[in-house]
Amino acid sequence: MYPLLIIRAGNTHVQARAMFGDFDSFIIHGLSKKPDNYLVLNAQVQPKYPEVKKLRGVIITGSHENVTDKTAWMMHLQNFILKVHSAGTPLLGICFGHQIIGEALGGKVDFYGDGEFGIIGVETHGEELIFENNFQSKFFAYASHSQSIITLPKGAISLASSNNEPNHIVWFGNKTWGLQFHPEFNSKIMKIYLNKNKLNSDLYNANEKANAEEMGCFILDSFLDYCH
Repeated sequence: MYPLLIIRAGNTHVQARAMFGDFDSFIIHGLSKKPDNYLVLNAQVQPKYPEVKKLRGVIITGSHENVTDKTAWMMHLQNFILKVHSAGTPLLGICFGHQIIGEALGGKVDFYGDGEFGIIGVETHGEELIFENNFQSKFFAYASHSQSIITLPKGAISLASSNNEPNHIVWFGNKTWGLQFHPEFNSKIMKIYLNKNKLNSDLYNANEKANAEEMGCFILDSFLDYCH
């Protein structure tokens, strides 16, 4: 079977990395069923990306960088995104990954309001299936972002939103998807991010945390199944 490619778009905080590895490791730990074959590439070194048709699927991780910086490695990644999207290879972007897909396909990313940090309520809308699965219409998720896709690319459809973010799940057409929230986070990772931003990490109850992690696992598993 062809490998799943995880593109690491940056590094997490040192404390989180010591406990759980980097963004790519968060994803692997977040899956209930691990991929038999996967490859991790660091986007920031402008790697030679594999031939698209020899990949099971592609996941682009979060990052502490801003899409609006438009660095050389981001341009290199956007060129690869266009190839993956055009080929119809399943593609999922998480947070920064979601935003850079939107930018690559003609949308606009920028700072949006006060961003979102912590557990947020997400509500799906419309009757579309997400990764060929029915999702809960309302669920909790972990979020940590200051930028958003403020203008979707032509033809893209928002499938879920929160009170402060209209584009939490986006279908970009073909087999390309984006999540503004972090399905790969757990409560300990989220607490590190909240502490780094000097925000209260004790505001959430156990049921909200459990639902965020249950749905995060379900979403990642659903995408892996989608990469058949």
